[in-house]
Amino acid sequence: MTVPFHAGSSPADCVRPFTALFVFVSLLMTARADEGVAKPAATDNKTPVSRVPDAAEKPVVTAHSITVEGRSISYHAEAGMLPLLKEDGAAKASVFYVAYTLDPPREPDATGTPGDAFDAAQRPLLFCFNGGPGASAVWLHLGGLGPRRAKMNDDGSLPAPPFQLVDNESTALLAADLVFIDPVATGYSRAAKDEKPEQFFGKGPDIDAIAEFIRLYTTRHKRWRSPKYLCGESYGVFRAAGLASTLQDEHGMFLSGLVLVSGLVDFETIRTAPCNDLPFSTFLPSFTAVAHAHKRLPPDLQQSLPQAIANRENGMQLFDQHLADLYKSGQISGTEALRLATNAEAVALSMRGMSTLDTASGLVR
Repeated sequence: MTVPFHAGSSPADCVRPFTALFVFVSLLMTARADEGVAKPAATDNKTPVSRVPDAAEKPVVTAHSITVEGRSISYHAEAGMLPLLKEDGAAKASVFYVAYTLDPPREPDATGTPGDAFDAAQRPLLFCFNGGPGASAVWLHLGGLGPRRAKMNDDGSLPAPPFQLVDNESTALLAADLVFIDPVATGYSRAAKDEKPEQFFGKGPDIDAIAEFIRLYTTRHKRWRSPKYLCGESYGVFRAAGLASTLQDEHGMFLSGLVLVSGLVDFETIRTAPCNDLPFSTFLPSFTAVAHAHKRLPPDLQQSLPQAIANRENGMQLFDQHLADLYKSGQISGTEALRLATNAEAVALSMRGMSTLDTASGLVR
């Protein structure tokens, strides 16, 4: 092999092609030599990857107790999956849930043996879910209603790790047994193999899936006689409203009530705009309660929350009339315009402290 030596080239420039060729040939020979060497059988030493169980596995039930208002409360927690079935009986999804059931008082019978005093007809059952859509029930579960909650700082901010769970003094378990539901494709709920999760998305499919879960849970746990409630948060309010109708019409299940958390059925009630003053009317009672909790109301209103709310609601009657006048636009007469101006002044007086309410609630307009 002849390598030309061009003018301006150094001896090193001539050596580089040989070096590259030598390395390439060496690697090639090594690879071919390895082909003829018997390699030991491969052993699978990989750490097993955890998987999400499906509805074929039995739920896990554990016993617990918490201290609420100075007394011990005993209950059982159940974590498991329930299947959503196709017409041929095959599972199309597994829905994850966590349920809490208060232990009934065990009164002794005539022989002195403790008995089971549980009566399903006397113990309410509350099905809980968050919104999104696309959110699991963890927020209501560990942030509001469950027997245990995430520990936060006194001002509501997130503490530094390690994070902890503490007894929830405000748990709804004192009033009803709780079932927290993760809709399909949220939390641990999953579509079955070869099933598309998209089939559970959308208003109708979402409601149908949760309704079927509630029917199946109620049947398997023998709770048809229990007063049944739904608790939905945010988008879950829409879901709860649709479920109330579907459960009644499709499954013959009549609910005893709905609990609507951060409810919303009309976005115009929460979003102000140049032509929408309605939220200022709907926010005020909540602003008043928040300001009272933070001791930011004027002294005369700070004395009593019911009195403060009533005062604000009286002022809202003027405010609502003012809104109605504003919506009349240019159709009002001169006399009505004078009344509107007078009414506006009364509204301003009745709304004293509004900036304080905005600051206390963290909402500034």
